[in-house]
Amino acid sequence: MANFDQVYERALDLLELRDHSKRELEDKLIVKFGYDNRELAKSVCDKLVDSGLLDDERFARTYADELVRRKHVSPTGLRAALSSRGIDKRISDIIIDELEIDQIEQINCLLDGKFRGRDLLDEKQCDKTMNALYRLGFSMNDIRSAILKRQEQLEAELLENS
Repeated sequence: MANFDQVYERALDLLELRDHSKRELEDKLIVKFGYDNRELAKSVCDKLVDSGLLDDERFARTYADELVRRKHVSPTGLRAALSSRGIDKRISDIIIDELEIDQIEQINCLLDGKFRGRDLLDEKQCDKTMNALYRLGFSMNDIRSAILKRQEQLEAELLENS
């Protein structure tokens, strides 16, 4: 059976590596020390929250910023990612509103990156790309708008090069 100090030290080690949400840290401590130590993990996390070392809002802001900058997520995708880390819906809504995510810009970044090999002038590949973007949480109106503009650019480039 683990004691408070062991669990607390492990929690500090994990927080030294990166910020965590409260639920995420509790889950890691439970995995490490066993399900019978669930209450101990919870009390360690409560102490870390009280001391300011564990803060869901701080974690959520950092994590959301990284997902938007590096993964180009949609607001819907961001909400799901934050929820999966145990972030309260109220906190998620505040952060998403503050970020003011431009969905068209995010879609264009994905078209330039993750989907750059797709031929958007080919109907089948275009449909696959649109469906993938829809599954990532983007609205179909924004997807159509970004794809249509990209197709117009591609067609103009083809005409120039002919």
